[in-house]
Amino acid sequence: MHKKCGKSQQFVRIGIQRGFLPFGIAEKVSGNKYTYYISAEKFYKYIGKELPAKYQDVKGNADFGVITDLSLARKINWRY
Repeated sequence: MHKKCGKSQQFVRIGIQRGFLPFGIAEKVSGNKYTYYISAEKFYKYIGKELPAKYQDVKGNADFGVITDLSLARKINWRY
């Protein structure tokens, strides 16, 4: 996704960690390790593009992400 907004991966990670990029969340799992969730719908709205059909479910919702820690995935309020 970082290429679609013209920024580096590091910029996107730090932006989500610090809360100035409104399309994702970062959760610290240990030390300096984070896991990230990015809302496809919010990301495409942020960059001013239409949400691709591959990110929409049958109802038209688009909250997808990658969680690398299953215990963390159980704790996240997915409808924030």
